[in-house]
Amino acid sequence: MVKEWEEAAANKDAKTLSNLYAENADIIHYDNIHYVGRELIKQHFENQFINDPSLKKNFSEFQRIVLTPEIVIESAKSHITGSKINPSPPTRGRYTATYIKKNGRWLIVNERAWWTWPFKYD
Repeated sequence: MVKEWEEAAANKDAKTLSNLYAENADIIHYDNIHYVGRELIKQHFENQFINDPSLKKNFSEFQRIVLTPEIVIESAKSHITGSKINPSPPTRGRYTATYIKKNGRWLIVNERAWWTWPFKYD
């Protein structure tokens, strides 16, 4: 699922990307806007690809909790590069996603993504 997501995002393919989400998926990404439903999620990605075409995202340090054979919660670190938005956004983030397996296919039903900053002691 993650590789499919990364490939669709790298190809700026909002339709394929949005089809990885359940019809009634619920997401809040780095823009802090709530999107519900595949069509709004598709529009979100289309706008992102138009407004910040050089943006790239990679993920690491995956953690998965298998609740049932059909429900998995995943979290990971995000590494964001290439943004041309001014002021520049942070280059680090995290996300949590809930996947369900429906008709043999994994779909994202809930996703939250947020920026992180390096922690500094004073």
